[in-house]
Amino acid sequence: MKKKLLCAVAALLMILTLTVTSGAAEKDVLDFDDLQVGKFENYPGRLAVVNKGFGDLFTNDIIELEDGNKVLKMVHKASTDPYDTFLRYDFPSMPMQFVLEYDFNITLDEESTTYNSVWSDNAKTSDNKWVIPFDLYANGIFTCDELEIANITFGEWHKLTIVFDFVEKNMDVYIDKSLAMEDNYLQVLDEATGFQYYYIGENFATNLGVTTLLDNITFYEGTEPDWLGGADGSTADDVTTAGEGTTATSDPEPAISNGVDPVVIGVIAAAVVIIAAVVIILIKKKK
Repeated sequence: MKKKLLCAVAALLMILTLTVTSGAAEKDVLDFDDLQVGKFENYPGRLAVVNKGFGDLFTNDIIELEDGNKVLKMVHKASTDPYDTFLRYDFPSMPMQFVLEYDFNITLDEESTTYNSVWSDNAKTSDNKWVIPFDLYANGIFTCDELEIANITFGEWHKLTIVFDFVEKNMDVYIDKSLAMEDNYLQVLDEATGFQYYYIGENFATNLGVTTLLDNITFYEGTEPDWLGGADGSTADDVTTAGEGTTATSDPEPAISNGVDPVVIGVIAAAVVIIAAVVIILIKKKK
């Protein structure tokens, strides 16, 4: 009888372990906390600054905020001649459905009501076509695929979340965890199976100086953001963005972090303890 009970417990523990493992969503998180303050070079094979020979007009550094959180600071200095600089993000893998998100805080050297783009995202598809998903203009208007979807407040932290779907050939966009665009069809994705790479913050630097803070560049496979109706019942309002005293991840390394919900782990652990206690009681009774 004892052996049967022990075998049953072992089988149950194995099932619980497999449940936790299968529910783990692998995330790739670049949060800059493991880097030294100073000039940013790159995350090898993951993220690199592309500065096409414009010297001091463009700077990029890791800085530490008052709360101790480290972020990437990019400064595009004002110039009468446009120049092209950006971050190149290389995907760790390329599933057909995935989420890409990051936190950003953009300020301008001076207020402007002009309709000049000060920030763009750009991506190259697997079949060598270009798509420009986003533009942010000097008047605060944020566009997706040339459609106005939000107004951005300069000098404040915002979270951009994009769900790309190469099966349905569309994308969902969330600004500060609110749905801004749903099922936006992108014709350029018709023949593509993914992106080769993704440009974050492309800036053709008009006569406006632009300073950008970036944090928590996150990538994972999925069809919706993991903070949307999570297993613990959390919603967008329950999640804190960068710049508010916490960061989205505390991992010291920029690579894969486990997306298992800690509440789920706690419940499973409690169940294991209860089962073990019951087994011990039954064994003692048999004695």
